[in-house]
Amino acid sequence: QKQDVTEEERTELRGRLGELQWLQNTRPDVCASCSIMQGGVNKAQVKELIQVNNLIRGSNQDADMEIVFRKIDLNDMLVVSFCDAAWGVREDGSSQGGYITLAVNKTKAEAGQRVPFTILDYGSKKLKRFVKSSLAAEVQAFAEALDQQMVVRHMISSLLGKHQQVRKQGLELTDYVDDIIKQVPASIVTDAKSLHDGVEKRESFSAGLQDRRSGIEVVAIRQQV
Repeated sequence: QKQDVTEEERTELRGRLGELQWLQNTRPDVCASCSIMQGGVNKAQVKELIQVNNLIRGSNQDADMEIVFRKIDLNDMLVVSFCDAAWGVREDGSSQGGYITLAVNKTKAEAGQRVPFTILDYGSKKLKRFVKSSLAAEVQAFAEALDQQMVVRHMISSLLGKHQQVRKQGLELTDYVDDIIKQVPASIVTDAKSLHDGVEKRESFSAGLQDRRSGIEVVAIRQQV
């Protein structure tokens, strides 16, 4: 399994991964694996061929998987994003980050009830910056998820005809856009407690994190949540 693939096999591998990449449009479950495998094509070994074949086999077995768009009361809607990261799992030592954004009933969700949901957006990709810890990877994934969530909220605000005043003279564009986005309630979820504490505790410039760059990124996140 550690033998390098031939150029013919590498070409075939790229083709199969390209097909899986297209499949991601309706299959969130293949996003992470496909992205990670694409990053290792140039140094692929036989084990990668086996992994791709297993992924294709699994996708075929779950061919009846559906994305269901459920009815959500637009006047009582909450946009919720879940994000996560896998530190150093890619061939080059970089990390993988992913997110999924949902629409749910706001009243029921805030009351702790189980609620149906509709998927609005999702993705999984290589994180841009190499990092020294899993927490730093989580921070990057969180920031990416938050950015994508804001795009979704802006689109929803526009589609629902939320009240949008003409930008006043002297008002910063970022403040104007923020006002539009905030008309759509939202929440974001992470399983990294240190990241949660860093965002919630506002007294420290570096958010109490040893990785100063990640700390600064957390401070930037605070301004958006």
